[in-house]
Amino acid sequence: MQRIRICLLALLALCILVSSPAAAALPSLFTGDEAWFRDPIEPLVIRDGKYYVPADLFNALDGVTFTVPAEGNLLFENTATGAYVSILFSKNGSAAVNGEIVEGIGIFRDEVTYYVEAEPVCAALGIRTESMTGDDGTVTLRLLAGDSRFTLEGLAEIYAADTGWQGEGEGYVPSPDPRDPRRRLYLLCTSPEEGAPYVALDRLNERGLACTVFLWDDAEPAVILAGAVRGEYGVATDDSGDLAGSLTAADERFSVYTHRRTRLTVATGDEETNDALRSAGFCPITPDLTVTSFTDADAAMNEIAGWMASRDSAVIFFTDCWMSDQIIPRLADLLAADEGWTASNLGK
Repeated sequence: MQRIRICLLALLALCILVSSPAAAALPSLFTGDEAWFRDPIEPLVIRDGKYYVPADLFNALDGVTFTVPAEGNLLFENTATGAYVSILFSKNGSAAVNGEIVEGIGIFRDEVTYYVEAEPVCAALGIRTESMTGDDGTVTLRLLAGDSRFTLEGLAEIYAADTGWQGEGEGYVPSPDPRDPRRRLYLLCTSPEEGAPYVALDRLNERGLACTVFLWDDAEPAVILAGAVRGEYGVATDDSGDLAGSLTAADERFSVYTHRRTRLTVATGDEETNDALRSAGFCPITPDLTVTSFTDADAAMNEIAGWMASRDSAVIFFTDCWMSDQIIPRLADLLAADEGWTASNLGK
């Protein structure tokens, strides 16, 4: 199985096409001036004219926390003012809001993601909201817990000018954390397999480099949790007969252990297949560089150095091969010498 997967990934790398930059679509959710980094898989939902947002979106707001202190109990708190909203999922939106019982706050669950009605929760916590509708009818909602530099219309203009939400290839690259302005090398790898002669994740661990792990569909629970603890994770399969079906089944199985869902996967070299994956709800990511046994290490390092001199981010996929063993230490040394760059998980 290991040899089959290495060969498949090598063939995939040879046929991956890096698409030309295109104007980026405006994300459906913002917190302040930052796009919701899980927007591709947890977007704004509109039901009966009401806006619903993923509950964990509130953790992206300064001074606001979302927790689940007990199964089916959603607790939102403004740590600065002490305001809170405690919703019981099993009671159809019955909630304690700043000491009073309130009925009928909209709530639903999409697999493992809780969605809540934005207006009453935001109003109770002192969070401002604003929205705009694009020319194509799509709606964007912004939550504001403090000051912002841009108007929502200004953010739309920035994204229309292609500022990097989708990176240089497909999929998404999240906006950098404003508290950590370093530019990002988003490093990807697959989960390790028993007996594999080369394991990219081990080399990344040895060098202390953050990364996003794409879990093989047959990953064991310990491997699943080890991948998920890094932040965002993705799914991978070598089932070419039913790619989307296998990825969906794997995502569902992983969610039992991680209590969250992912729609990230590595793009194939076939655009029709990528479109089918998107239709199935996945976000296929095309790396800027895929390291395989056929990669020239010197040429790869020169290319990476060029990106670091001219860009704000790049995506590198390390397959489990001997060349990853050669390049990762050199990449770590390069990052150590440049304080303006850091290795990162896709969720950072």
